[in-house]
Amino acid sequence: MKLFINQSSAEQLIKGASLFTTGGGVPLSDQKLTLSKIKNLKTRVFSLDLFPKTGYLCTAAELGPTDVPPLKKDHLIKKMLDLLTKTTGKKVVGLYPPEIGQESVVIESASLLNLPIADFDPVGFRAVPFIDINVFNLKKLPFSYTPMAVASDKGEIFLIDGRVSYERLETILRKMTEYSKSGVVFLLGGLLSVNNLIKNRLETNSLSRAYDFGRINSLTDLLKQLNPVLTLNATVIKKSEFKQQGFLGEVINLTDNNKRKYKLVILNETIFLLDANKKILAQVPQRILLIDPVKIQGLSGVFLARGQKICVAVIPPEKQWQTPKVNELFGKDRFSFILKNL
Repeated sequence: MKLFINQSSAEQLIKGASLFTTGGGVPLSDQKLTLSKIKNLKTRVFSLDLFPKTGYLCTAAELGPTDVPPLKKDHLIKKMLDLLTKTTGKKVVGLYPPEIGQESVVIESASLLNLPIADFDPVGFRAVPFIDINVFNLKKLPFSYTPMAVASDKGEIFLIDGRVSYERLETILRKMTEYSKSGVVFLLGGLLSVNNLIKNRLETNSLSRAYDFGRINSLTDLLKQLNPVLTLNATVIKKSEFKQQGFLGEVINLTDNNKRKYKLVILNETIFLLDANKKILAQVPQRILLIDPVKIQGLSGVFLARGQKICVAVIPPEKQWQTPKVNELFGKDRFSFILKNL
């Protein structure tokens, strides 16, 4: 599969992907702004079988708050890739998104490096709050995001070498955001063998599917395609915020057309949906999609406001994530602590 990306197709892709950001991801308006600044945008999305099997893919991502402009990377990214390849001795033949919701970052990076993008994501066609939530950790496959090149908005480039645990790397990267005035750092890392991805059948077709969803312009057609296990059409009546584990979370009070009340408790991309009696109706690892019913695009929990119309659609996790093992990694067992904010 080859998907050619220009300005128009890129906007269709990020619109479709926004539906699966589960309350997080880079805001669609910021992604569009990033794309608009890319001159003569031309890049490609390839299925894994079109990459050299001896080659490696690396991820390109931003870490930090979603309500600030993206980091300028045109003067940094080639130096970062050179540093990464010299450190590892591996030939990088393409990029992959770390999650759904950072497509503009990967598209811009691919355009600057003249590399194709893999039709793959490691977290199950959604966005996630922590770097240890990935298919390799779920399946206990050998993988490390390091070595990794990290850049601040001051033009500094840092190398994190060696094999660093997920928890340790998360701590280091969160600390490194303090070196950027905006609180955002840009990173290249997470080298993956193309051959091993194919061998372990890990292709997800995430970007081509997002592109197809971006064509849909009616809520009826979207829900028919999603086939959700639960759908709620509601209005935001109240919003409150809380801080927990270094993240800003939201409690969103909703009411439907029959005046029934619900709550969304959101901490980054971790969402719980509860009824008026605080009974849990949906929770991670289910994908709880927050959808603008008019624009047919994803909504971020940070930007939800009183009076806003919203469609909440609950769909199962991807097939590889439908296992009891997921509950410890990305389920109620790990994230029920956020319900203390009710």
